[in-house]
Amino acid sequence: SLKIESLKNLKNNYLLQSTIDELKIKLKHNLNILNPDVEIDYILKKSKKLDALSHNEYVFLLEHPNSLQLIKDLHNLHAHIQKSNQIVKFLFTNFDITNLASALKQIDQIKKQTPKFKFVLPEIKKLLNLPHIVLSFIKNNPYSIEQLTHIVVYHNYLELLRFQPVLKNFESIDFLPKFKQLQRLKIEKNQQIIAQINQNWSNQKQDIEKLLSTPASKLKAEDKLKKQALKQAKRVIYHEIAKQQQHLSIKSLVEQTQHSIFDWQPLWLMNPLSIGENLPCNPDLFDVIVFDESSQIPLEDALPAVFRSKQIVVVGDSKQMPPSQFFSGSSESTTLLNQADSVFESQLLSWHYRSEHPRLMSFSNNNFYDNELCYFPAINEQNPIELITLKDGLFVDGQNEKESKKIAEIYQSQLKKGIKNIGIIAFSRAQEQLIEKEILKLKLPQNDDLLIRNLENTQGIECDLIIISVGYGFNADGNFNMNFGPINQDYGANRLNVLLTRAKQKMIVVTSVTSADFKLSDNRGVQLLRDFLWFAENEHQTQQQLPNCFLHNVVATLLKDKNVTHYNAKNGLAIHCFVQHSTQKILLIDPSLQPNDNSDIYTILSVLNSRFSAIKVTFTQDFWHNKSRFLNEVETFFG
Repeated sequence: SLKIESLKNLKNNYLLQSTIDELKIKLKHNLNILNPDVEIDYILKKSKKLDALSHNEYVFLLEHPNSLQLIKDLHNLHAHIQKSNQIVKFLFTNFDITNLASALKQIDQIKKQTPKFKFVLPEIKKLLNLPHIVLSFIKNNPYSIEQLTHIVVYHNYLELLRFQPVLKNFESIDFLPKFKQLQRLKIEKNQQIIAQINQNWSNQKQDIEKLLSTPASKLKAEDKLKKQALKQAKRVIYHEIAKQQQHLSIKSLVEQTQHSIFDWQPLWLMNPLSIGENLPCNPDLFDVIVFDESSQIPLEDALPAVFRSKQIVVVGDSKQMPPSQFFSGSSESTTLLNQADSVFESQLLSWHYRSEHPRLMSFSNNNFYDNELCYFPAINEQNPIELITLKDGLFVDGQNEKESKKIAEIYQSQLKKGIKNIGIIAFSRAQEQLIEKEILKLKLPQNDDLLIRNLENTQGIECDLIIISVGYGFNADGNFNMNFGPINQDYGANRLNVLLTRAKQKMIVVTSVTSADFKLSDNRGVQLLRDFLWFAENEHQTQQQLPNCFLHNVVATLLKDKNVTHYNAKNGLAIHCFVQHSTQKILLIDPSLQPNDNSDIYTILSVLNSRFSAIKVTFTQDFWHNKSRFLNEVETFFG
């Protein structure tokens, strides 16, 4: 019976297959369907999808007056709907659509948030273009981007250790001792160089004395002439040393010693005009001449010195003050620095050591040096720029009496605090003289460290505290003419740059006007003065952003209750760091390896070591090797 049942089933299968084959032939001939197997499978799938729809929606589609067009539109949109469905499933796992009504409701809600999508959409596009395996990983992994980055870096580090095992022994505990060892070696090397220079100088003098003591019969003809010149030079020099008055001029001294004075004294400190007036006009008189403050040396004044040297070194800052004749109507003169810059390759000395707080230099660095100067984090968190605005200060006959009295009061109060290294700078000579008179009236103790200057003679000085008197302001009629003397003239901005970069620790600015009092001006010096007043008025600093570094965020969280400030390496600050101002302690994490960090780690550590009470250097691999020890050491360091 089982065999008979099996034969019946087989017969039915053959009959059914025959019917299907007959239907396929009819489909090909009658309906021009070339691939019935695929089309039948497609129809069955669509049938299943239609069966999945609710009866009401199915009837709605069929009975709709535009049902045929609707079906065609849905057919054309099928590929787009399928792609959108995939995107929705990936991005919104809880985006539940059960029917058309719920879908429309969801779409309406999304439309209300479209303004936000313009920011997110580009990132979504980038995300969806990633390979499928990456998308699946991002969707399913439980880690944040920071954690994933940390994992990738860590595994790359482990891979690197396979090829460079020496890195296994590289830990921060050895870093500072090695730096101090290198520092000692550099000091010893410098001392050796100095000793060698002194020895060479001593040997040269010994050779001269030996030549002078050698009998003429044992000398060659040229040595005899040299001995005679040296003997004459020695007699003249000793005679001049013994004099109390009426010394020879430099020119006469050089002539009477027949140039042998250069053998006795190889180093000369002179200005270019003195060289031209007092030294013989001979080429190669010096091996090298160094010109300092070359932005203030007219080219014609420098040429006599250039002619007398085998080699020259030109040092200067084109953003500082030019020669004084620039302010007397002549704008065609060329400085030595201008000419050298157009002929020789220049080297920027980017390290700024004077200002002990970044804010003292940040304005000039931004407006004059394109933020290329590098400086160091502040020792204390006090604002180093104090602005005092006198609402009743009047500018009358080139002077501001209120400001001069106020500056005298400030000077007196600073002396009482024990601060003596003070520079007072006025915008004009008249205001400078008025300030001097007000200080004399107070009959204060003599202070040899006090400097009182004006814009004409400010370059080259530096003081712990600089007090500035703007002086200019409203007159008795209530008019503010915005005439700031040299600031309004050519290169006036450079003078302002010099003025604002003299302070080492603090700057106090006394003014009778605010930035809001300024009108629009196309004069750069006036614009920058207005901008600086605004800069000083807005002393608050924006919150420092942490770099995109996993470990920096870990440390910031650990130290949130330790009164520790993070400094970001940007706008000239040399390095990322954490500073506790109350104890003057500083922490560096992966120094010179973070984005925007300066790579000269030796200079950074040398300066920080002289300014802060304690430095701690640590590396990310310390954290990887022993997380608990790393965190404990950082927390213990700051107390």
